[in-house]
Amino acid sequence: MPVPQPLDTDGPVTELGEFLRSRRDRISPDEAGVNSYGRRRVPGLRREELAQLAGISVTYLTRLEQGQSQNASDAIIDALARALQLDADERAHLYALAHPAPSRRLRTTPRLELAKPGAERLLHSMGDVAAVLLGRFNDISPGTAPDTSCWPGTSIATHLRTSRIARTW
Repeated sequence: MPVPQPLDTDGPVTELGEFLRSRRDRISPDEAGVNSYGRRRVPGLRREELAQLAGISVTYLTRLEQGQSQNASDAIIDALARALQLDADERAHLYALAHPAPSRRLRTTPRLELAKPGAERLLHSMGDVAAVLLGRFNDISPGTAPDTSCWPGTSIATHLRTSRIARTW
């Protein structure tokens, strides 16, 4: 029979939130220099006490712990590290959690877009007028080049720099 788990009343847990909570639990109010009044239900600092020591709002600290704020500044992270009395390794880990490296997507060469037949007919009916059809990424559509120096898939900026006809527009 499964063991019942306590209800999560703090909202979703993130790695950053888990780390902050574990460090809050580790430091006592006396070690942090906070006067403790009344009975404590949780070990360590309360969220309100950490927020006060760090000079941030309780709401913002809650948002950080729940992963609802992804853009904590270095000043906020420094304040939290000081308030939690983190050592150099813990501070570095806190920075890594607060500012994760962006995932690098592999850049692929976009497929050449083909012009619609009606657009090509219109372009070719224009005669000697200098015109090209551009794709979504400002690349020149195949079959629409006004001169032979314009290669399909070339960006319009490259074409304007290198084309003899484009320089005379």
